[in-house]
Amino acid sequence: LTLAGAVSASSSSSSSSGHKQFVRRQSAQASQYPPQLQTPPPSSLKQEWVDAYNKAKAAGKIPDVPLSTENPDGSNTYPGTYNKDWCSWTTAKCNGPNDIYQAPDNEWAISFDDGPTGASSKLYTFLEQNNQSATHFMIGSQVVDYMDVVKEAANKGQELALHTWSHSLLTTKDDLGVVGELGWNLQIIYDATGYIATKMRPPQGDIDARVRAIATEVFNVTCVMWDTESNDWCMTKGFKTACPGENPGKDRASVEAAINKALVGPKSPGVIVLEHELRKETVQIFEDYYPKLKGQGWKPKAISDLGAGMPWYTNAQNGAEAPTKADSILPGAIQAAKTSNG
Repeated sequence: LTLAGAVSASSSSSSSSGHKQFVRRQSAQASQYPPQLQTPPPSSLKQEWVDAYNKAKAAGKIPDVPLSTENPDGSNTYPGTYNKDWCSWTTAKCNGPNDIYQAPDNEWAISFDDGPTGASSKLYTFLEQNNQSATHFMIGSQVVDYMDVVKEAANKGQELALHTWSHSLLTTKDDLGVVGELGWNLQIIYDATGYIATKMRPPQGDIDARVRAIATEVFNVTCVMWDTESNDWCMTKGFKTACPGENPGKDRASVEAAINKALVGPKSPGVIVLEHELRKETVQIFEDYYPKLKGQGWKPKAISDLGAGMPWYTNAQNGAEAPTKADSILPGAIQAAKTSNG
């Protein structure tokens, strides 16, 4: 895995994958959680999350980075002159020292954003039939409505990961806003499956040194980026497009061409392609090209299985292992539970 970041000078950048096309359905569980598709208010945070944040902040582990501001066009900008120490991916394509943003040679990372949705179950069945694990960066607000589908993902050997609670730009949130976005995302996946995720992908890739530190120091969560963009999210019903001016994205052929370019391209480094389980059209694009991967010499893997591999969860090595139960999603509580049970 590539673990070194590089900074280029810039002050702002338009966002990629700027979509909010989520389909809701009614859920009996909604009252247990913060309002959907909104950043959880400070009053909703569990005290142990706030305590863990305060401890990390007091220890100097959370850097002071100014909040960015979201612009009308969906881009976001930092105040004043950009400082490279802020390590913003949106502004400078800066990857943090522990970010996962490139796969090892010959490996093709399979991952999907924006689940669970009405299209997810078909995808999970396809993956299970092919004995293939993938990483699913799930939106907490969507999990509320599709709790059964998240359980299905876990039961079918899929890695569960975070895509925030509300799918909004993390660098525009204050520290406790970030704690709420990640904490409730972790909590609801734990409530549904018993697993505590260790990976997250920020919506639109919007992350900086402050947000990374909160994810790591409070929740033991690592940021996962990508190096290949297909803009499959542009595909709407019947393969019409939500972004006719984008290439890829203007039509189905352009999306498939972007993926095929990576498919037949160099295998050093490997590939982390950005894909979505938003609807049946995006799932179909994946199912169409997946059989070609091994024929092209690729080793398809979930994110946490890249290279020598790493634990999928704080409380289980992978989806085949039963999760350790604990009173809290925080790493310390899990370790205490393991010691107690050991």
